[in-house]
Amino acid sequence: MTKPYALYQSSICLFPMRKTKTGELEVLLQRRGKKCSFAPNMWEAGVAGHIDDGENSIDAVLHETEEEIGLKLNAKDLIFNTVVEKYVGDKKLTACFIFAYTVFKWKGVEKIGEPEKCEELKWFNVKKLPKDMIDDRKMMLKAILAKNTHFLANWENRK
Repeated sequence: MTKPYALYQSSICLFPMRKTKTGELEVLLQRRGKKCSFAPNMWEAGVAGHIDDGENSIDAVLHETEEEIGLKLNAKDLIFNTVVEKYVGDKKLTACFIFAYTVFKWKGVEKIGEPEKCEELKWFNVKKLPKDMIDDRKMMLKAILAKNTHFLANWENRK
């Protein structure tokens, strides 16, 4: 008897970054809303979302960025950094692939576009990330900074 295929979901995370006048690297993060079902009130990538049917990861980054934080991006300015295989292990979903990007150029000023999902946008020094940041997002950002192009998250919890 063969096992059924694993069910994977695809998502994106974008970490907008900038250098300060003193050369320090900062990243834009969003604090999730208190009523969110996933990781309420935790710090999240500047932009995060699912890849919709018919979309690729770049399309998803472009539309989610404009929806969530009001910035317009050019696809050529996106830097693909890493992909995460995150184990979920529930009845509907085995795992998800999260494609992580950074960007240093955009048009506009960041603003909260979905107040029901995001309570705050804030720039952080990449060496001083908030303690209440979603664990796999913090791991993702550290992987980006270390130039690690692939890693696994939460697979130790697989049964």
